Amino acid sequence: DLRLLLERRSDAVVPALRRLVRQADRPEVQVVALHTLGALGGGLDGRTLTRALADRDARVRAVAARLAGLSLVQGLRSGETPRHAVGVEAQIPKALMALVKDPDPRARLEVALALQCVPDNDLRERALSTLTVTSTNRWLLLAAASSTRSTNAPWLARLREPIPARRAVPAP
Repeated sequence: DLRLLLERRSDAVVPALRRLVRQADRPEVQVVALHTLGALGGGLDGRTLTRALADRDARVRAVAARLAGLSLVQGLRSGETPRHAVGVEAQIPKALMALVKDPDPRARLEVALALQCVPDNDLRERALSTLTVTSTNRWLLLAAASSTRSTNAPWLARLREPIPARRAVPAP
């Protein structure tokens, strides 16, 4: 039972959950394993996250991006160095950067939101610029705007453009 697993916060299940993220045949199983690792606290490590960020399924990549952002925030709150950590954890911002051209819009949206947690200003702004260069998706642009610390990024001007009016569709 997942509820009992989370209530007990047993570290004994962490290796099995990490294995599910890596080896499960169904993306739904990988997603639940990722969320469970995230909820357990210290169970979600940089190696598991970077692998999930490169998964073949867009749902897994999107969840991994969201959890990567949370992981970066937790690292910064715990007093770790601004680069977040050494070793594999230091690769999380770079793994997020690799997803800015992901073909899946949900994965790109999660990356845009997670980028606000990347402590490296240059990397974050480069990723946001790449992410938004051709986007016309207003939600993605708003997510990127919430992640930037720049006030003069060229792509921000597109947010001031009027939203095209939708034609009313008569009710049947």
